[in-house]
Amino acid sequence: MPIEVQPDLADIRSGFEGKLVFDHFVAIIYDPLRKRVNDSESLLDYKLRVLRFIDWLKGHKDKTLVVVAHEDTMRVFIAYFEGRIEDDQLREMHIGNCKYRQYRLNCT
Repeated sequence: MPIEVQPDLADIRSGFEGKLVFDHFVAIIYDPLRKRVNDSESLLDYKLRVLRFIDWLKGHKDKTLVVVAHEDTMRVFIAYFEGRIEDDQLREMHIGNCKYRQYRLNCT
C-alpha cells in the first residue's frame, strides 16, 4: 500500500516541541481551546487543519484509506464523524494508544 504523508495531519504545533507535555498543559490551562504559546497553534487552529484534511478525503470517496494519526487528530475525527461533541469537550476526550475507529465518508 503506498504511503502518502498529509501535512494537515501533522501533530499539533504546541510550541513546546522537545519539552514536557505538562509544561504545555500548564501554559494553556485557562483557555485550552484558543491559547497559542511560543508561536504555536491552538486546538481550534489544529481542528481547522484536520477538517481541511477531511475535505481532501471527500475527493477520494471511492477508495478505502487508512489514516494513522495522533490523539488530537482522533478527537477531531470523532467529533466530526460521531457528532454531538462540542469544541469545549475536545480536551476531555481520551483515546488510548493504538486504538482505531472505522468511518465511512458520506459525500452526498
